[in-house]
Amino acid sequence: MRDIVGLFLNGQPLQMLGQMVWQHGVPAQASSVHAVVWISVKEHWEFLTARRTLALSANIEYATYADTYLRSSEFLSCLNEALSHLPVPLDTPRNAGNGTRYPRHYGGWTMSDTEIKFSALTLQRLLAGNISYEEFGRDHPELIAHLKRLNDQGAMIDFAAIEVCETEDDDWIKLRFGGSDPERLFSKKRS
Repeated sequence: MRDIVGLFLNGQPLQMLGQMVWQHGVPAQASSVHAVVWISVKEHWEFLTARRTLALSANIEYATYADTYLRSSEFLSCLNEALSHLPVPLDTPRNAGNGTRYPRHYGGWTMSDTEIKFSALTLQRLLAGNISYEEFGRDHPELIAHLKRLNDQGAMIDFAAIEVCETEDDDWIKLRFGGSDPERLFSKKRS
């Protein structure tokens, strides 16, 4: 990255050894850009505990004509201070282009006798038709079985809430089931 940015900002002089071109000359592509800052995600593995940690790392490349204030310790301190306020990434950008159609919490859930909790985006995509009921059922068989049990017992949803995940792109939806009998609500009167 540093080589590419440096070539963009400063160009590269032509170097020859007699008639042989040792290095091709490349003109600088910028005349008003004094520096380029890029942020990298660094991955560190602790082999004894098999824990992975992620951290952000800033890099800077200067143009040869860059103002001196950009090279000052005060500017670098401000840059590091700004970087410290960014959230630590959840994952490396290695596979950023390989997006998945499933939400982050897809396939995760918890349940008790009268409550279930699963991905809010999964429910949204299920209702929108982006995830088929067959896919949902295949990937959440225990959740489907529990929902059928609750339905067979006559329980109906009497409370729904979103459990916000501040640092993630998906939230949880919690559904609680009460004791009403849906058969009574949807059955036809017999004469």
